[in-house]
Amino acid sequence: MIKETKNLTIKPGYKKTPIGIIPEEWVVKNFGDFLEFKNGVNASKKDYGKGVKFINVLEVITNLSLTNEEIPGEVEITEKQFERYKVEKGDILFNRTSETQEEIALSSVYLDDYPTVFGGFVIRGRFIKDFYLNAFKKYIFRNPDVRKQMISKGQGAVRVNIGQSDLEKISTPIPPLPEQKAIADCLSTWDKGIEKLTALIQSKKEQKKGLMQGFFSGKLKVENGELIQAKEKEDFTEDWEEVRLKDIANIKKGKQLNRKKLNDFDKYPSYSGGITPSGFTNKSNCKSNTIIISEGGNSCGYVNFINVDFWLGGHCYAVNEYKERAIKRFLYNILKHNQPKIMVLRVGSGLPNVQKGDLEKFKLKLPNLKVQTAIAGVLTTADKEIELLENKLSAFQTQKKGLMQV
Repeated sequence: MIKETKNLTIKPGYKKTPIGIIPEEWVVKNFGDFLEFKNGVNASKKDYGKGVKFINVLEVITNLSLTNEEIPGEVEITEKQFERYKVEKGDILFNRTSETQEEIALSSVYLDDYPTVFGGFVIRGRFIKDFYLNAFKKYIFRNPDVRKQMISKGQGAVRVNIGQSDLEKISTPIPPLPEQKAIADCLSTWDKGIEKLTALIQSKKEQKKGLMQGFFSGKLKVENGELIQAKEKEDFTEDWEEVRLKDIANIKKGKQLNRKKLNDFDKYPSYSGGITPSGFTNKSNCKSNTIIISEGGNSCGYVNFINVDFWLGGHCYAVNEYKERAIKRFLYNILKHNQPKIMVLRVGSGLPNVQKGDLEKFKLKLPNLKVQTAIAGVLTTADKEIELLENKLSAFQTQKKGLMQV
């Protein structure tokens, strides 16, 4: 939507603005010119899980748009609170806190006639003057040039935060309504392709999850390259040995990097408590093909496998197997299968974390190396198939991002 000004000659029909070169008939305004902001409701722990639908930060981060049916959370509040924190059709929601700079102030437009409410880690933007079609709102607030401004205003050493006054200063282009419709229609076509590919990836992940459940519950095994289903009351894990994680692996906590030393262009990703990299750096402290477990934050206990050299941050553990006891890919998959149980180890009411000592005492059932190798082979094949699809999805998303910058 916005053309960068660097090394570009302004063509007829275009004009230069503080955020780039745009068509002459487009205008630029700050969010504060047309949006009124408000932080969400903070209720007692006992009030969640019942009552009215409640938009939390995760829904905002993961969805371009939301309807009432897509909101899983509920909260019990008074009628007065409901009126105060109500979300109506066309409202924009922003996450105001994140573990990574890149995810701060991600937006979602509410597209349902049925009112809901929003949480304390979310900022609602309500239009004083509405210049946008609802279908276009899904894209304009996630436009890369708009996002750059938001990301630059995120503050915080451990968690990144953004406030209402920061959002008021964000500049955005406003095309005429016919152009908004044309742009939204084009991007919607790309979204449909991305949705289909995303659904296929999810299906493959569910298939792999089924394999893991079969293997680790004793209902499935690999014999001469073939999958064998257990008979009734048969358990293929009955001779597996129960071990503590510290008996088969070395667990090491990483070293925190100053957020200012991270960027989006250096070679090595930095993992520090999040599911995705918190940024990139020019040095690494961990080799490729390493299992990591998130130590702190909302995702503590999350198990990941990093297949490139990387920086292990201060809120993350590296898990390196003892080769005479465990096959790395088997260990990763059995830990991933047990991820919900690992997440239960979290402690702390503020910033939750998983203690190293509790992780070391975590118990697993382990077969011999031959069985580990066979199971790891099947699950790694599934992982590679998923990875290929995810790479294709990433390419689609990059192409869509390019369209959004035109």
